[in-house]
Amino acid sequence: MIVVLSLCVFFDIFSVKALSNIDHVSKLFEEFIIKCFNDEENVLVYDGEREISDDFLNLYRNSYNNGDLATINKAIVDNNYEIIYIKEEPSTRASTVVAKTFESYESGYDRGNRYFKEWLTSLYCRFSYNPSTGNITYIYDPQLSVEFVGWGGAFSPSIYDVSTSKRQASRLSVEYSCSYKVRAELTLHDYLPSLNLDYGSCGHTYTLKA
Repeated sequence: MIVVLSLCVFFDIFSVKALSNIDHVSKLFEEFIIKCFNDEENVLVYDGEREISDDFLNLYRNSYNNGDLATINKAIVDNNYEIIYIKEEPSTRASTVVAKTFESYESGYDRGNRYFKEWLTSLYCRFSYNPSTGNITYIYDPQLSVEFVGWGGAFSPSIYDVSTSKRQASRLSVEYSCSYKVRAELTLHDYLPSLNLDYGSCGHTYTLKA
């Protein structure tokens, strides 16, 4: 069982661009949404704190099958949905290790509401346990990675104020958290000073159970 609590705060609405069809959707969004609809059992969709995974996938499956990603984008924008893809990770001790990577599609505008950008947050979570006693034996530190794709050569994005945490929530469950802020330097011309863009903060909390 997996419980997810997530929060992303940007200086404009948390959004995905409403685009006309699959040919114009960013590569990052296209690859992410394809992965989600090809492996629906490992997708979580939230409307605020309420999980609506089945309803969302059932409602927009035809749009996906018809290549109409614009409809999916519009739903995300209008309803402020969050979509998370959960990747099961291989382990040499599969019977005693729980390991998953949580991937979230992020997007938003800078503080000046000028430049819309997208990125991907991944948090790798893992713990080991003793199946005989039913107790956790070791909790690994979560590993955070943030992938910036399609920003263009003029933008130099980065993250800062990064933090991750872990804590045992119950006998066989662990809560993992991550948070960070996003900024970027924009170089318009070699002879002009760079612009500093602020894309706000993002945070996620997941509870992973054996």
